[in-house]
Amino acid sequence: MSYEHSLPGVLASIRKAQEWIQFVASPTHPDLARDAGEVIGELMAIAIRRTPENVMVRLKATPSLEGLTVEIRDPGLLYMPDGPEWAKLSTRVWTARCSRDETGHLIEVEIRSRQAVPP
Repeated sequence: MSYEHSLPGVLASIRKAQEWIQFVASPTHPDLARDAGEVIGELMAIAIRRTPENVMVRLKATPSLEGLTVEIRDPGLLYMPDGPEWAKLSTRVWTARCSRDETGHLIEVEIRSRQAVPP
């Protein structure tokens, strides 16, 4: 089962997205709720910089047995995961993918337990 949410491209949406993802993660992965909140906060901050206030940022979360997959779609340009922003995020995610199409930019990350070891 996936959960979807849309928020406007304003700074107040960062906290709302964090609360939403923690609510989604808590029933199946309470140990990941805090990390998920921090990750989505960083991703929302990036997305908001490229999103006009009257345009929505779309979020999708899909819990799995291993963790939580989170997608954030904004109308902005492609964001390549490098530099200081990505250095912080990369310590909290298992995998990450970025893409761009005619509707905007999509980043997808998978969050798993810190005890897990990437392949």
